[in-house]
Amino acid sequence: MTFKQKTLAVVITATLIGCNAEDNKELPISNDNVYPPIATEVVAPALYVGETVKGTYKFVDPNATPRAEEGSAYSWRNAADETEIVATQVLPVYAYLEGLNLKFCVTPKAQGDINTVGTENCSLPKTVNGPLGEKPVATNVAITPASTPTVGDTLTGSYDYTGETEGTSAFAWKTSTDTVGTEQTITLGNTLEGKQVQFCVTPKTDSTPAVAGDEVCSALTDAITAKAGSAPVASNITFSADAFVGVELTADYAFTDADGDLEGSSTYSWKSGVNEVSTTKTYTPVEGDKGTALEFCVTPVAKTGTPTSGTEVCATTTPVAVVSEAKPTASNVIAEVEAPATDTEVGATLRGNYDYAQADGSLEGASTAVWKVDNIAGEVCTDARTCDYTITQADLGKALDFCVTPQTALNTAGDEVCLTSKVTPKGIKIEGKLEYDQELIATVYGYAADATLGEWKVDTSNKNGPAGDLAPTVQKTSNTYKIGARNGLLTDYAWFAAPEVLEARDFIGKTVEYCVDVNGTEKCVNAANSASVTGGLYYDATDASKRGIEPIREIVNGALIYHRPLTVAETQLKDKVGFGANLLTAAAPQPFNGIEWAMYNHNQVNVYEACTNLYADNTWALPIGNTGGYYDGNHYPANNAPDPSGDSSMSDLNANQITSNEEDDRFISPVFGWPTGAKTPVDIKTHYMSASMRTTADKWNGTYWSLRMYASVNSSSANLTPDTNMFVSCVTAPVIP
Repeated sequence: MTFKQKTLAVVITATLIGCNAEDNKELPISNDNVYPPIATEVVAPALYVGETVKGTYKFVDPNATPRAEEGSAYSWRNAADETEIVATQVLPVYAYLEGLNLKFCVTPKAQGDINTVGTENCSLPKTVNGPLGEKPVATNVAITPASTPTVGDTLTGSYDYTGETEGTSAFAWKTSTDTVGTEQTITLGNTLEGKQVQFCVTPKTDSTPAVAGDEVCSALTDAITAKAGSAPVASNITFSADAFVGVELTADYAFTDADGDLEGSSTYSWKSGVNEVSTTKTYTPVEGDKGTALEFCVTPVAKTGTPTSGTEVCATTTPVAVVSEAKPTASNVIAEVEAPATDTEVGATLRGNYDYAQADGSLEGASTAVWKVDNIAGEVCTDARTCDYTITQADLGKALDFCVTPQTALNTAGDEVCLTSKVTPKGIKIEGKLEYDQELIATVYGYAADATLGEWKVDTSNKNGPAGDLAPTVQKTSNTYKIGARNGLLTDYAWFAAPEVLEARDFIGKTVEYCVDVNGTEKCVNAANSASVTGGLYYDATDASKRGIEPIREIVNGALIYHRPLTVAETQLKDKVGFGANLLTAAAPQPFNGIEWAMYNHNQVNVYEACTNLYADNTWALPIGNTGGYYDGNHYPANNAPDPSGDSSMSDLNANQITSNEEDDRFISPVFGWPTGAKTPVDIKTHYMSASMRTTADKWNGTYWSLRMYASVNSSSANLTPDTNMFVSCVTAPVIP
């Protein structure tokens, strides 16, 4: 459930999705509405040859909990042709830039993993002017009088000026943390007590524009001492209400100080008879206080000045009584849809409302409320008037209820009252796996629509992965859809024997959309945004919410199971998208089909951790490629590779199932969607890695057995040097019940 007890301008919906309960290998989706940061007020200062300037801007993260800035990118450019001068916030203005119009640009970036990079924003262009002239110099900067200062004293800064005729030099009085004055003199206020100050001057000429020298500061003064004056005074003590058992009382008073000192840590004391019962401003009377007039006393304490403590003053309450009033009632309990939503759909925020009444006219106090999903209560709202609930996909098929318990200002509680008619959430729920050749199921809730007439859409017009996901077209009309066009084919060899119009690379990295007509309006849901859809291929390391159709994840080959290669983004996002937290990060990308696939090499320390840390269960391994006499089959002692007995070797995986038929422009398996590479050109000739190292005393000694997955049955292996980047398909043995 998502509750909020204050009105927000932006509704933030957080959906926490767990891993697949059966094998813990499904990739979850994080569907938080996290908004990218913004750079505003981007300004380029005046530009003069010989100066070093700094572009300025304001960083804003428009989320409920703002993230800190981290790694924002900067660029100074020629506004005429967008040529970059430097990629830093600071710009040294060299002579060759004179006459150019330059602008300062910022791409804001926040901490985190989702929507961390905002849109670039640039300043208005500024013309680079010629040099201003020689800088003036300030020396002998000092403060008078030089004695230890006291609050109330007036200090004056002095300095010697050297250079062209002086204009309006700039002054600043500074503590260790703040600038507290900008004139040549300063009168020390009581907020400066205990601090040290220094006088700083930035000399400037009277030319137009003025030439500014470097800021020069005096030494710090001694700590500013307190001014002897009057003690603080507390008066006019009041109480928030008459005294009743169980009703919280709050005391208030007026604090004054003739010297203008602010209040510090004043002390308090509540007494019931001779017993002290509280040392704060609040106290809730108990049964034992009945009939007693409580006494509240305050000793005022000032933050600064001397003396800091004043005289204690006291006041008494009315005698403590027992509340005797009729219970309040709540009626006309309703749930209202908050703007901009207009219906009880997924994503809409509901707020409960009701009418309060009490027979004796007692005012409403801290009434409480709660939202219930199928009669299961969530967090109690301590303010029933601002108790909101945001509908999520998890609520579809369930009933929502709003219940309020009215309470008077004297804490007399009434009976809980709930909605007469419960809320039925409306929306579309998609379940299944976002994986090639896996089935998705759509269920429509609350709408007057036939789910079997819904349309499943994928953009199959190109083979560009996420970048080509622009114009989805209908693939099937039904409430179910098996992703892709495998059509029962068991191997790539079967596909090449009778090629289909569509293949895996038309789908990998794309999204799947389901749309259904509701009274003439099309309602659509993206499977990638559905909490109940697991799996998917993650392709953007800066945004863990972006995913598309993944290749077939696991292929059974003989007695072993092989796992699809990961993307670079997945090796960086790690456990944020369902993989192991200690998964080895890729060494390099291989861009096929609009996706950067992860490549590793044997020069990486413990490269086998690309597999042993694939998931948290540590059951996967870097596969053995060759166990013959020429190789150390499992060169890594900590690599828990299963024995490739029978038809389970990597060569058999290529020979029996996966290939791109040595076609130089294919790169992707048509049936499984795995990256294969190709023979030419060299930069796409990417092999699959094994844990087997050549140990014979020949020219191949120290190289590693690798697999040409793009090849057909013959000549599929190679010996590659440790620095060669390769795909990794991890292997495991199936769990036998």
